[in-house]
Amino acid sequence: MHKTGSVNMDINPIHGTPLLMIEGENGEKALVGSDPHIGIEEEYRKKGVYIPPRWKKICSMILNAAEKNRPDRLIFLGDVKHRIAPDSEREAKWVKNFFACLTEKVSSVEIIPGNHDGMIYHMLPENVALHPVRGISIENVGLVHGHAWPSPSIAARKLLIMGHVHPHVEFREEIGTRRRVPCWVRAVVSEKMAERYETYPREVIIVPPISDLHTGCAVNMGEGVGPLFKNRLVVPEKMDIYLLNGVYLGKAADIV
Repeated sequence: MHKTGSVNMDINPIHGTPLLMIEGENGEKALVGSDPHIGIEEEYRKKGVYIPPRWKKICSMILNAAEKNRPDRLIFLGDVKHRIAPDSEREAKWVKNFFACLTEKVSSVEIIPGNHDGMIYHMLPENVALHPVRGISIENVGLVHGHAWPSPSIAARKLLIMGHVHPHVEFREEIGTRRRVPCWVRAVVSEKMAERYETYPREVIIVPPISDLHTGCAVNMGEGVGPLFKNRLVVPEKMDIYLLNGVYLGKAADIV
């Protein structure tokens, strides 16, 4: 999946992580990740399961990737925090600490808000940029969270990169057990997209979640969320699946 023919840019998943590096023609580099869901541990705690906060582990993983790849920008594709509303004091503290950790080492940190990020601006330091919900672009690449339709100007880009789905591939064993593993998805966008946009991307890359506490959608089982899935603008028959270690598994519809 290292390069895409639809844009003249380097787009490379970072091996073993849910992070993506984008390098434009001008040499600018962006490190992209999605769905940290800081504070999801609170949901488990209410169910009687105690999990220590993961924000330090996540920050360390991102900073390690940033140190090795030297990005100019760090961009989150939404759902930085977990609770939709109201936010807990503990979650707000973790979010603030998370960004304090990142901004010590990364000069430009940006967020495209997701459906879990309401009121997040109260938790952000002044040097973290909050973008419009309907997306931003880097040259010919559009970036969105994925819970809402991209704006027409973002949809006009040749490639769309999104989160929200938490893509996983589900393996079913003969004894009846099931196991889900996070994955990258590279999909062809249906021509039905022309019913909504005059110009639209031909490909979409769906980013796996940073959080490992959310099992998400088994895309090989036809699961998915957001307008692209709801309107069947991406389908398993036209999805290429890659594991985080780079292994190509084939078309989603053929993985059972």
